[in-house]
Amino acid sequence: MNFKSLYNINVLFGKITIHAGIKKRRGKVIMKKKSNFLLITFLVLLFITQAAGCNKQENNQENTNNSDIDTTESTITEYSLEEIYPQGFDDDITDPSYYRILIYPMKDRMYSCFPLPLWTYINDNHEISTYTVCQDPLCDHSSLPCLSYVLETNITEFVESNGKLYLIIHEDDPYKCQLIEYDPEAGKYVVLGEFDYGGGMLGKLGRFVYFYIIRVDGQTESLRQLTTRIIYRYDVLESKTEKLIELPQNYEVWYTTGYNGHIYYTDKYRKLYRCDASFKNKETIIDEKIEKYSLTHDYIYYLTKENEEHNTGAIYALDIKNNTHEKLYENITWFSIEDNTMYYSHYELLETFEWDFATYDEDWNKKIERRTITVNHGNKIYLINLENAGEKEGKLLSFLETLRDKGYYLSESYTVYNGFLFSQSREEYSEGDKKGIKSGVAAVSIETGEVFQLSTEYIMQS
Repeated sequence: MNFKSLYNINVLFGKITIHAGIKKRRGKVIMKKKSNFLLITFLVLLFITQAAGCNKQENNQENTNNSDIDTTESTITEYSLEEIYPQGFDDDITDPSYYRILIYPMKDRMYSCFPLPLWTYINDNHEISTYTVCQDPLCDHSSLPCLSYVLETNITEFVESNGKLYLIIHEDDPYKCQLIEYDPEAGKYVVLGEFDYGGGMLGKLGRFVYFYIIRVDGQTESLRQLTTRIIYRYDVLESKTEKLIELPQNYEVWYTTGYNGHIYYTDKYRKLYRCDASFKNKETIIDEKIEKYSLTHDYIYYLTKENEEHNTGAIYALDIKNNTHEKLYENITWFSIEDNTMYYSHYELLETFEWDFATYDEDWNKKIERRTITVNHGNKIYLINLENAGEKEGKLLSFLETLRDKGYYLSESYTVYNGFLFSQSREEYSEGDKKGIKSGVAAVSIETGEVFQLSTEYIMQS
């Protein structure tokens, strides 16, 4: 099966004001990476069909030896660019927009986790098939090694590398956690390490998977908790873990992405930084708050937030090599990049339908308010080749207006993969006089406008 490679990384967030720099044509320089793409987003995950296997944890846990874990601050191994990317390993393409709509693209499949874990497969004929992750009719999906259980409890924090999933889980003790490696094809997992307190996954860079552990240091007189995040690196190729760095107290690392030998991340103020594979040699890339960023072809495309009321900003292109900024479009609500094409939306408020929204007073008495669902991009998305981005307006995806006329709306966040636009859908739903929302994850063909509803959930609060 041939699947399209992604050579871009999309990431999202908050606000920034950066002046436009010299204009430069982009998009023609499309140099393929050493290997195909990763994390959402779309690397190998194969669903489990082993009957009864889901319920027998003792027969599926292969190894709990964590003697390889180095928790000292001793010598950290340094690697060249060629060593970071041996054959079969590529960059992280995590896009937090995936997290907003709970889809996670892998090499030849993707997971959607709303409302329940499913995996989706796009074949060579551009057809979509969707299956439940756990196929065992006897499984209650309440413990390892059930993959549905794993994903339901870790829907925003898992990393794929070389065909396996890496997750931080909390099983029996809420004050301890485990780093596990999950083989979705075999339905088995390995405990790679056990740690005090909690933590989470960060992302990957070539052969390395990064995660953090939160150490609780105490609290201030005002009862503010003091914590330290400790960054670790797991080497998938050599099956070993290194402790890299203890961050300053209460310092947070968000939206981490690997690209061309560097790790990009934001702090809690949404300023963008990068460091090397050992989390050293930190550089400031954008010194103001940003809403979302996407790395592709040695450019960083990022979205500012310049209007808090409408939640809009401008798209800029930062030439990484020359450190020049170019303003492309204003009054933007969202964008996504696949290969050499940008998809974006302008602010255009659209009132859709009413639903009953539950509120509670200080005594937890329930009150229902009828509110109007709005779509801030008017169900309109434009596409344009990156080479021409900023020079003219893109082409409107006309089929979205057709869907709008049918009462079918997409959420403000979306992503594009393999010729499909993925987003959460919204439709009117009622039970007698009660009004609710019919929602779920949708994949819309860019070519034909055909809608594939991957999942459906009925939300009724009255």
